[in-house]
Amino acid sequence: MIKTLPGRNDPCPCGSGRKFKRCCALAPGPSVPPELAALKGGAGTPGSAPGSVRRALAVPPASRSRQREASLHLAKATRLREAGRFAESLPHLGRAASLDPENGQIHADIGTTLLACQGAEAALPSFQRAIRLDPKLSLAHLHLGLALLALGRESAALASFERAAALAPDLADAHLQRGALLHGWGMMEAAAAAFRAAAAAAESPAQALRETARALKTEDRNEEAEAALRRAKALDPADLQISELLGQLCSEQGRFAEAEKEFRSVLARDPGRSSAAFQLFQTIKACEADRPLLAELEAHAARPEHTPIGRMLLGFALGRAYEQLGDYAAAMAHFDAANAIRGAIAPLDPAMLKRDTDRLIAAFPPGSLAAEADEPEADERAVFILGLPRSGTTLVEQILSSHRAVAAGGEIGFWGQNGPDALKAGASEAILAPLAAEYRAHLDGIDPAAARITDKNPFNYIWIGLLRRALPRARIVHVRRNPIDNALSLYTTYLSNRRNYFFGNREGLVVYHENYVRLMDHWRRVLPPERFLEIDYEAVVEDREKETRRLIAFCGLPWDEACLYPEENRRAIATASLWQARQPVYKGSIGRWRNYAEWLGPLLRLAAEKERA
Repeated sequence: MIKTLPGRNDPCPCGSGRKFKRCCALAPGPSVPPELAALKGGAGTPGSAPGSVRRALAVPPASRSRQREASLHLAKATRLREAGRFAESLPHLGRAASLDPENGQIHADIGTTLLACQGAEAALPSFQRAIRLDPKLSLAHLHLGLALLALGRESAALASFERAAALAPDLADAHLQRGALLHGWGMMEAAAAAFRAAAAAAESPAQALRETARALKTEDRNEEAEAALRRAKALDPADLQISELLGQLCSEQGRFAEAEKEFRSVLARDPGRSSAAFQLFQTIKACEADRPLLAELEAHAARPEHTPIGRMLLGFALGRAYEQLGDYAAAMAHFDAANAIRGAIAPLDPAMLKRDTDRLIAAFPPGSLAAEADEPEADERAVFILGLPRSGTTLVEQILSSHRAVAAGGEIGFWGQNGPDALKAGASEAILAPLAAEYRAHLDGIDPAAARITDKNPFNYIWIGLLRRALPRARIVHVRRNPIDNALSLYTTYLSNRRNYFFGNREGLVVYHENYVRLMDHWRRVLPPERFLEIDYEAVVEDREKETRRLIAFCGLPWDEACLYPEENRRAIATASLWQARQPVYKGSIGRWRNYAEWLGPLLRLAAEKERA
């Protein structure tokens, strides 16, 4: 870490005879791209290479000349990395590693640099070698976790973050990454604890407040989270993460003007910050006055120092903006550029998808999901709203949770997390009973008094068989949408869970849709109809009152007029539909695919599909 380096007027440890400030010490370079903000002590962060120099010098005098040469290469590499010239630093790092091949820190630095300029696949072997040479390199474990995360290997990434945190409890980024993963899996209690650990390890009061705000937001204590963020911002107005978090919180609560102000202030200070640009255009509708900003973002997207994830986020931001401006050719060009990155990270395995679908169908044959006589009344509370992502599940939850007796649970990750193991174990009563009890407790934590609580994780459609066996009185609402509109929306929308990155491939989307239809056909045959309702997104848009009354009656609730005005529902929304859900129900997304017909390729096969899942 920087704190352990010699003073700037001390002799440089590389043996050059010059003062440290004139030799291996480097002034801080330009700001690190936000996607690399967690890469402490490695690429783009001063201190890592000089630290390697000091370790390399702790060898017998006979090796001094090799060590001196290694130190020169490391110093050059550090200067280049701090200037954002990651690729140019690699030959120097490679030469240093050849001179000192058993130095784990050098290999860790190589991995960090490869992660920045070539991606996770290229970086992985260097991190793994670094850890073999020195298993106590906490930063190598952290950066290995980031690489695994980029490859969609979330369980392995979590293990790496946990190891980094165990080796260095004061490594705030390890706790932060753990928290983000757990949050994405719907494990909110564990996520909040990880964010609080990050707060405890923070380097400043402002950072501690920032991470505390993450924990509070995770616990749906939004007012307290906002208060913490505003105190943090007063302490450190230059912290861009604080402004972004504040903007995100405002956006999720429907306070779009405040959110826009925060995101634009971030971009004014760091015009290439892709995360802020992405969130801005999720929050606002682009207008002609935004064209200078769009041109600036396009220039940044073309710069080689931007990470692949950064370019991907900029692609989705620009695609959305140009669509809103009516320039569909430019929009699709940016969507294609974003999806070229997304689709390559986690491509779909069609054979595996077919096998998994076959196993699910075989595990729940006709007659296996019949109603039980002793169904627990507590299960009445659960209402699962599911289907393909971008099918209208957020709108349906907004409608239902506008009812005074309904609480919105949002996208709960419980069954996606526990479903695979339960299925492997045979989905027996002994396996499912404790899971059902744990899930009921989770619902109690959302709202102990609500008559109904929604779980709108769309991917629960995979686990319908388990849901029916574990919670037989639960209600299942399947939301359907025109297949080609649904597929286009998946292609043009960034979903943060890396398991879904295969949506960036047109052919993969078609294959995925075919297996979804096959599975839903099966569930429709084996489920008791009194516990299963299907709603078409287009029908809700065309005749909102009729479909809303049907939904409320299915849930066994009295009529509530507020359900006709879901745009007035003030609950926080953290999904990709956060802007659309605040608008009056509108028809603009029906038939959207026609604007892109000449570029859809394989997706056009879905336009001819007459029957829906």
